[in-house]
Amino acid sequence: MNKKKTIFALLKYFFLALVLYYVGKFMIKSIGDLQKVDIQIDYKFIILAYVTHFIYLFMRSLIWHYITKINNASIKLRDAITIWFISLLGKFIPGKVFYLGVRVYHYKKKGESGASIVFSFFLEYMTGIAASVLLFVLSFSFIPKTVFHAYRPYGILLTCIILIVLHPKILTILFSLMEKVFKKKMPKLGNIRYSDILKLTALYFCAWGVMGLGFYFCASSIYPLPLVDYLYVSGAFSLATIIGILSLFAPSGIGVREGVIIATMSQIVSSGIASIIAIIARIWATSSELFWVGVVYVISLFFGKEKISISRHSADAIDV
Repeated sequence: MNKKKTIFALLKYFFLALVLYYVGKFMIKSIGDLQKVDIQIDYKFIILAYVTHFIYLFMRSLIWHYITKINNASIKLRDAITIWFISLLGKFIPGKVFYLGVRVYHYKKKGESGASIVFSFFLEYMTGIAASVLLFVLSFSFIPKTVFHAYRPYGILLTCIILIVLHPKILTILFSLMEKVFKKKMPKLGNIRYSDILKLTALYFCAWGVMGLGFYFCASSIYPLPLVDYLYVSGAFSLATIIGILSLFAPSGIGVREGVIIATMSQIVSSGIASIIAIIARIWATSSELFWVGVVYVISLFFGKEKISISRHSADAIDV
């Protein structure tokens, strides 16, 4: 068992090193392009980027609370928001185990079903992915033709497949099969309706649009982008974020997210500028998340009765 874990860990860090190597190599090659550009930082856009990012995070925490509510596993709104924000710290740990574990651990402490929280997390992930892909696909209608236009039908197909799979009847069948294969009890869907799934997808679509606006401000702080590029930029960043989160071998999607940003943004700006934007976006998103998590945590200390943190038991809590 330990041997398998060691091999998995080695493979995980190998892929992470490989991604960082190729992204870094591309960035170094792009430095020549930057010599032709006079980059000046516009701090007004940086402030707007941080404020907009908080609005996005707050929207996500509210959507999370709504998901737990329709799954009959909700707690006080204030506690739900705090737990969601604190769980963001789990993104910076390889494997994303603590990202979910923090929520399961604290919700179980409050008497809620761990299985319901796992299922809520599943809905958060899947509807978020569907909304991200949908936003990226729709953004093609607002920019000149890029190499990604050829993949538009696949994006539409992927969005449709995700939304079909998320139909309660399909999920019931899938969970039943998974119970037989893995010999482990799966969460029950309860009273969740397909209209709830579509509503969640629409809510995440709006949230990604707000996040994209923050990224647009962030990119515009070093390179002026026309407003017409906003939707494409939103779709590009949401797609990069989702792919980064799904990359289990990369803490906070480091390297992976930058690679996707460079690939998508280089369609509307030079590769050198795209590389710098990718680096600035990493600094902005990471520092913003840590700052707002800190703010929410400090507020919880003054108004909350319970200390919420990433516990050493969080990883084990997923075993519901």
